[in-house]
Amino acid sequence: MKTIYQDGDLRLGQDCLSFGERAYQLSDYPYEPYLSIRVEKGFTVIIHNSFTLEDLYRTAKENGSLRMITGNEYDMRGICALVRKALALSKESVDIGYLEGLCFIDFLDKNGAVSRETAIDPSSYGIKNPKVMNPFLHSKKVCRTVEGKFYLAQKEEKITVEEIPIGKIGEFWELHIKYLVEDGIISDAEDVEYFTGEEYRGILEDHMVRTADRQHMVYFRRGGKRIGAASYCTYQSEDGKCFILDFWVFPAFRETEQGTGVSRHWNSIRKRTERSIMSSTAPRKTRSVFGNPSVSQKTEKTNMICFCW
Repeated sequence: MKTIYQDGDLRLGQDCLSFGERAYQLSDYPYEPYLSIRVEKGFTVIIHNSFTLEDLYRTAKENGSLRMITGNEYDMRGICALVRKALALSKESVDIGYLEGLCFIDFLDKNGAVSRETAIDPSSYGIKNPKVMNPFLHSKKVCRTVEGKFYLAQKEEKITVEEIPIGKIGEFWELHIKYLVEDGIISDAEDVEYFTGEEYRGILEDHMVRTADRQHMVYFRRGGKRIGAASYCTYQSEDGKCFILDFWVFPAFRETEQGTGVSRHWNSIRKRTERSIMSSTAPRKTRSVFGNPSVSQKTEKTNMICFCW
């Protein structure tokens, strides 16, 4: 077989190609168009909405690129990847758009593109115009950065809450004052003295060890890392209202999937609580934490936890 183009173990010849040790016959149907690859007697792989043999040979000889019906443009490396994937699937009929998505996902996985930091420019794969990734973005399999790079969407690890014991509160206080100052919440020396002093910290530490209406200091964890913290107190003796004193995501995880997950974690709690307020049956006077103050709400349980924001 006279080789027109070769990419690794895939060689393209006139009306044929070889992949590994196997040879295949090629044909096309220009009016759709589709490419037909005869695998063996009685079994043929058809790549629908793809390209003709004339288009394929011209691209190979000119070392150019080929635009698909999806709008994406591939060089020969990219085209060969599509052909390899079609043969690996061993389906009699497959659409070019489906192949494009699968190949690009394989490429991202192989190159470790699993975050914004490791995202890859699609041109390094052979895609000149990655419009086809939109369906995969909608399916949440692939994510795109503002720079137009792509990475695989990861299954979110569950966020857990780590309760801080009184014996290890020192580290929390160090993070706490740093957060207050660096985030611009306090700036006066008088405020810094108050939030680092016994009057403020001592009272909260006393509340951490009391039996009723305990003060909670917690870290948020994901993937073995602490990604945020919060300080709150639930007053079970007062209809279960809950005051959140502090809630923050650590700077290294802000504007990342990790930090966004913390926000979703708390928002989901808030929404569940709000639904519980609105769907319950026994009317009583309470302070509204989600709407206007001093509104008659319905509460299902007297010890229901509410959140003040």
